[in-house]
Amino acid sequence: MLTVGTVVLWSAHARAQQPATARPERPYRGIFGGGVGETEQLLTATLSLGGVALSQRLPADGSASPVGAGGYSTNGQGSGGFSYSLKRSKLDLQASWSMSGRYLPDATPRVMAGDGASVVLGWPLTKHTHIDGSFNGTRQPYSTLPAAAPLFEAEPGSTDTIDLQRVALRESYIGYGAQLGIAHTMNRRLALSGNLAYGGSRYNEPTRDVIRRSGKALATWTIGRGLGLRAGYGRQLSQYRDDEGLVHGSPSESYDAGIDFSRALSFSRKTTLAFSSGSSGVGNHGKTQYQLVGSARLNHEIWRTWVAALTFGRDFSFVNQFREPVLSDSMSAGASGTITRRVQASASIGAAAGLVGIRRGLGVKKDYRSVNTSISLSAAITRYIAVTTHYGHYSQAFATTAPELQNYSREGGRHTFDVNLALWAPLYQRSQRPHASR
Repeated sequence: MLTVGTVVLWSAHARAQQPATARPERPYRGIFGGGVGETEQLLTATLSLGGVALSQRLPADGSASPVGAGGYSTNGQGSGGFSYSLKRSKLDLQASWSMSGRYLPDATPRVMAGDGASVVLGWPLTKHTHIDGSFNGTRQPYSTLPAAAPLFEAEPGSTDTIDLQRVALRESYIGYGAQLGIAHTMNRRLALSGNLAYGGSRYNEPTRDVIRRSGKALATWTIGRGLGLRAGYGRQLSQYRDDEGLVHGSPSESYDAGIDFSRALSFSRKTTLAFSSGSSGVGNHGKTQYQLVGSARLNHEIWRTWVAALTFGRDFSFVNQFREPVLSDSMSAGASGTITRRVQASASIGAAAGLVGIRRGLGVKKDYRSVNTSISLSAAITRYIAVTTHYGHYSQAFATTAPELQNYSREGGRHTFDVNLALWAPLYQRSQRPHASR
């Protein structure tokens, strides 16, 4: 479930950093959550119950408490949700809702819960024009710390909305976001697109609230198979209140000029490389800084059911906890696939580092660094029932040069290990009609 308004350090140029998927002719082959086929309408339900062990207790006093307080703890956990999809020639709709909860025997309050919902719409207005829109919202009891973007898509039946590894402060908030976009193909080579977005976060303390507005226009020119040029311009305004209740704005602008590349490499049809490059200028407190940004992803298919991936990203973004522009670098590597039709596995490691605020010059010390690892294993008992295990570790280090980080532990980390019984069931499905091709 997407959580808008928390930490997002990989937003722009995300095309080369999307979760790895196999080629279209290689569908999901696992037993659990599989076997649905092409459907016009599909409604599914998921439920997961289990327990988790943590090397550091979660903040539990109802106030802002840093990571690292307390010691080892075990907690009960559960999550569930619904997902609906509708695919027709003139409409593509996807909607979901999920909720997760924790029972903390040594905390007050002992129960914490978070939930989220999202709706995504696609509408082909004409043969060459497509409109899309989305809305998402979330309620969370904790804020989280920066980390590299996930490498792979969530496993079937996954509904958890709280990332326990990166929990930092006990502060409830509501995150929300909406976007509207339009794309038009002028001819075989030229395509134009634009989008508007609005979102933010609301906390118990109004001085923590953040509102963001953005817009972007983009033109792409296809040179050849998998190669194109891109030129665009965008603006974003982030607003928040200070301790005196005054509203401050942090405007930013991006000049998105660069190259898009995505194709299989000549020496191997199973290896694909995708990258994009551009530039971004961010203004804050009357200062503007321009940086080269971009992303790259290398995918390699192993046997018939495995994929390995390596990604890198560099981008400007605004992070709620810091209230300053963040120039972040991230890198991730991992592999995911099926051992047998019943057993799926994945492993990944990622690192992120960033500068908070507008500063120039080489050799400037990073304000934060983080490393996160993840290992997952899922064993299907039937098509509808599976046992899942997951190990994760997150560690971070903050430099004292960033005043906005004063509420966080300078160094810290947390190990997590959980075991869950996952249930998945299609509640309603309707096969795709022959004339309803997309």
